[in-house]
This record gives sequence, C-alpha cells and structure tokens, in this order.
Amino acid sequence: MGFYIQVPHHLGKAEQIRDLYGGEIVERPASYQEIPEGKGLVVVVLVGPWDAAGFCYNEDEFLAFTDTRDTRPKRYVLLDRVKAAHLSGYTHWEETMREVQES
Repeated sequence: MGFYIQVPHHLGKAEQIRDLYGGEIVERPASYQEIPEGKGLVVVVLVGPWDAAGFCYNEDEFLAFTDTRDTRPKRYVLLDRVKAAHLSGYTHWEETMREVQES
C-alpha cells in the first residue's frame, strides 16, 4: 500500500528524519526480524529529483522496499515505531480499518 513520511525538503530525507525526529541511519537489515523491537524501519529511496521515505510497517513492505531487483539507491533509518507510524499516516489508516471491521 505504502505509507510515506514527509519532511521539509525533497532531498536528503534520511538526514532530515534523523535530525528532526531522532532517527538513526543504519545499514540495510538482512530481514524484517532484525528490526529492533519498538523501532520502525524507514527506507529512503533516491528517486531522482526527490527522495521517498517509506515506512516498512510489516514484512511484506520490507520485502517490497528491499527487493534486489530495484537497483535505485536507498538509505535505511530506524525510528521509534510509534513515531514512524504516526508520521507516515499508518496509525490513522490502522485505526480506520479497525473501525470498519468493528462496524
């Protein structure tokens, strides 16, 4: 589906997430299970004139963002999972889906 974190500038999003929100730029985790508990992984894809900072909220998203067939340059940022979910809009989507299922 895709949930993305917006920051003030189109380029350098990994550094902006680090500086603005306390993220930690790391090497690519080998698997989704390597993401520390309580942390969310943000994959910053360098698209050209802008960066896209996608929140890997589950293993399927992790696999999509780390597919080796996608050769675009990427940076990886660990961020507090609650903060990443909130900043990307995932929290709102998850709450909405819960409400729909309960109705």
